[in-house]
Amino acid sequence: MNSYNEVLPERYKDFLAGLARELFRVASYNCWLVFWFGPTWFAEVKTALLEAGWLVDDIPCIWVKSQGQTLQPELYLGRAYEPFFMARKGRPVIMQHGRLNVFNYGGLTPSQKIHPTERPVALIEDILRTLAPPATKILVPFLGSGATIRAAFNLGLSAQGWEKNPEYRDRFMLAIEKDSRELLNLPKEA
Repeated sequence: MNSYNEVLPERYKDFLAGLARELFRVASYNCWLVFWFGPTWFAEVKTALLEAGWLVDDIPCIWVKSQGQTLQPELYLGRAYEPFFMARKGRPVIMQHGRLNVFNYGGLTPSQKIHPTERPVALIEDILRTLAPPATKILVPFLGSGATIRAAFNLGLSAQGWEKNPEYRDRFMLAIEKDSRELLNLPKEA
C-alpha cells in the first residue's frame, strides 16, 4: 500500500473547493453527503462545503475505533477516532430518527486493510441505513477500499464510483467477488 497519494498541503484548499463544488453540481436534490476529513482540516473542509452550497451540520459525526494508531508513538497518542461531516442538498430526511452522531466500530488491523484509510463495511452500512432510503443511488468519488460499494450492495442500494489506483481497485474487486460468492453460497475458487 505504498502507492497512496495524499494531496499536498499547499494544494489542499483548492482541491477541497473544486471537489465540494463538483460534488454539489452532480448531486441529486434532497441528498446527503458524508465527507470524511482529517481533524486538522476541519475549518477548511467546512468552508469549502458551505461555499459550494452544501448545508453542513456544525457538529461532525465521529467514528470511534476500539484501538488507535499513530506513526509516531513516541510523540503522539494513538488516534482512535475519525470525523465526518454530514451535509445536505435540499431537504433530505434522516431514516433513523434519534440516531447519535457517534459510531462505535472496531477498526481493521493493517494486515486486513485494502487501503490505508479503510473503514469497516459494517460502519458504512450503519451510516447508509441512517441516511439512505430504499432505492437510493450512492456516488463514491474515491472508492479506496470499496467498503462503501460493498455496504451499498449488502443493503440492496445502487452505487457507483471511481478509483484511479489499480492496486486498490484490484484488491477491492477481489473483496467484492468474495462477498458475492458468500452471498450466493458458491464454493471458494482454488
